[in-house]
Amino acid sequence: MTFPLILFFICAAVTVFFFRRISVGKINALNELSKQKQAVESKYDYLVRERAGLKKELAHKERRLATLVNNQEGIRIKTASEMHIEEETEEDRISNLLISMGKLSVEQNEKVKQKMDVLKMDFLATCLTLGYIDAETSKKMLKRQK
Repeated sequence: MTFPLILFFICAAVTVFFFRRISVGKINALNELSKQKQAVESKYDYLVRERAGLKKELAHKERRLATLVNNQEGIRIKTASEMHIEEETEEDRISNLLISMGKLSVEQNEKVKQKMDVLKMDFLATCLTLGYIDAETSKKMLKRQK
């Protein structure tokens, strides 16, 4: 009679041991999943805030662009002293003015300087020939030059 009783207690102890071990594993897995969920939620919140900020910045820049397009009364040309630039030649001055006004990119500027020798033209004529600026901009630059 004692042998079946001992066997019963041993089986009960083993069952409790495995049940506890499974429960602890489940709790640990749930804790890990909870930490991962928190990390994903915090990243999501950050990205939502970042997106809102970018949308606000985009709207602001679109409004500024619309204002600039609507108020385009002419080209305002800055002088070299206003830009704090010490150019060596008149072509450099014109080049920097066109770049600062957004009429010419740095890459286009380099292409113009390369083509000037080939075409045997000055800076503004080369820009006109390559189609980088229009005739009105060229006239205003010539007036500014004098």
